[in-house]
Amino acid sequence: MVFDYTFVLIYGIKYVGLIVTQLLRYCYDIAIEKNGIYGLETQMKKILAGILISLVMLLTILLGAVPVALAGDAPVIRVIIPVGGTISKDKFTPYTQATIKMNGNYTVTDNTNPANTAALTNGETYTVNLSTSNTRTYTMGDVDQNSSITVSDYTNVRLHILGKKALTGEALAIADVDRNGSVTVSDYTLIRLHILKLKAVASSISFGTGTGISICSSSGQLVFSAPDLKISSGTGTDTIQLITQRDGYDTRNYRGSFRFYMSDNSLRLVNELDLETYLYGVLPYEMSNDFPLEALKAQAVCARNFGLSQIKGDPNYDLDDTGSYAQVYKGFDASKNRCIQAVDETRGQILKYGDTIMGCYYSASNGGWTEISQHRWSVTERKGYDQIRFDPYDIANPASLQERIVLPKTITAGNPIQYQKWTNGAWSANENSVTGVKNIDYYLRLCAFQVIDGNVYVCNSPDDISIVGINSITNKTHDNSSNQHHDIADVTGKNDCKDYLEADVNMKVAVTRIGGTAPEQIDVSFTINFDVIGTTGAYPAFFISGLGIRYAESDDTNWYIYRRRYGHGIGLSQRGAQQRANSSDPAVNTYTAILDFYFPDYTGYPAVDLVTVY
Repeated sequence: MVFDYTFVLIYGIKYVGLIVTQLLRYCYDIAIEKNGIYGLETQMKKILAGILISLVMLLTILLGAVPVALAGDAPVIRVIIPVGGTISKDKFTPYTQATIKMNGNYTVTDNTNPANTAALTNGETYTVNLSTSNTRTYTMGDVDQNSSITVSDYTNVRLHILGKKALTGEALAIADVDRNGSVTVSDYTLIRLHILKLKAVASSISFGTGTGISICSSSGQLVFSAPDLKISSGTGTDTIQLITQRDGYDTRNYRGSFRFYMSDNSLRLVNELDLETYLYGVLPYEMSNDFPLEALKAQAVCARNFGLSQIKGDPNYDLDDTGSYAQVYKGFDASKNRCIQAVDETRGQILKYGDTIMGCYYSASNGGWTEISQHRWSVTERKGYDQIRFDPYDIANPASLQERIVLPKTITAGNPIQYQKWTNGAWSANENSVTGVKNIDYYLRLCAFQVIDGNVYVCNSPDDISIVGINSITNKTHDNSSNQHHDIADVTGKNDCKDYLEADVNMKVAVTRIGGTAPEQIDVSFTINFDVIGTTGAYPAFFISGLGIRYAESDDTNWYIYRRRYGHGIGLSQRGAQQRANSSDPAVNTYTAILDFYFPDYTGYPAVDLVTVY
């Protein structure tokens, strides 16, 4: 049950006070009994110290289960953004340049030397380049260095040659060499570079191999350079425009700060910002700004939970900006007003399972039944909210992706096998109906052909069989492919999972007996494999790729084979939440009611509670 824990804190402190009072009285009596009145002071000091330690521990446990206003604002989250190319987990296509525009007054800082800063101009466009120039830094003085060295910034240097790479048996050649400009000494194992005079006064010099980052204005003038830099503004409302060559991203605006650093010969970009502002850039793309507000608020809580669960102290970033490995994040857009409102109206609210911040998974559509993580990811420990529940609102949503095959219990010319697709809230056939019907019809006759006795009936091919009707289809084997385990019971001890691989079919067919003059009707039984009639099977009767569950059910006149669910189906269904929020029923249309359904409690397990953490 989702509710606020504030009253628990008030009454908890009250009863803790009563308990402490009784403990003090008890300890006083014990001290008198054991030590007499003269030993009371020493004994009471020891006992009081123990009580204070216990009290602190008790309050720590208590406060861990209630909403506590944390000091400061929302925590900072770091999102890595590929400035170009593609992303695969934490590996990026090597990229060496990014274009940014300042929409406000920003400062750039060298993270390795914070005193090194520069101002960036409002409205200016800058190019950030990954350079392969020499940027190894040493303190002025004598420096030992191997290989090729560029010293063009110095008026005069002395190279002291100490030895050669190859042992030739001759005496070491020792010489001092004065030289301006670039000097190559790659034939020697060790040289000593002594700086005699610098063009500019500095406490350190740079040479050798390495990489660096430079920022240039639109005129091409170098503005700043560092191996690791941060661009930030103190207002919190200014934005940086990122102009990328990344497919589908184009130009986007971001709040917070930009950190550019180098890794794997690629320019890396991390957007650092507070969690609430980050959510402004998540909701419009995980749902839509057109979704009802209560659905967006439920999504905001889930996305906040997910974001908090990803802040683990990685040295560079917490998550990326894609739906493949995290949440879709596309920066800040002030026009996404409903999404911004949903974030603001749920500020700091998260779901906790006991004392744990929940991961709060969500997906586009669960196909009518919520899923549990044990089925998808081999998670062994079942939580109280790991329940498979029928979700009629998901499949009622006109935008939920669904398709089905209709197999009449009695097939006639006027009541044939059909392929149907869920379109605008109704079942209707589409352009794939002819292909789908042909394939399922042939596959069923092929399965029947394999079990009909050819010594009794004229049955040389599936073409010798015609389908009269479907007596029954019984879901048989759960799909456990790809290391999934859909046969595991949920926390209630039941398993209503609809992700099946096989089903048993009993079908009435017409076939001619050997020596007979007309077909006769017989019942045949066999097992069908849903993969065979899937989008990539041998006899595809379904056509929407990416749907996750396959199962059969019936009504009074037909059997149906369904394909539903877009996404993993665990936790909140975005289409289900949308449909619930559009309902007129106050028992289901609020964001708390939506969260209640998708993250339910179960007797004997820790509660799921909505709490405010900042």
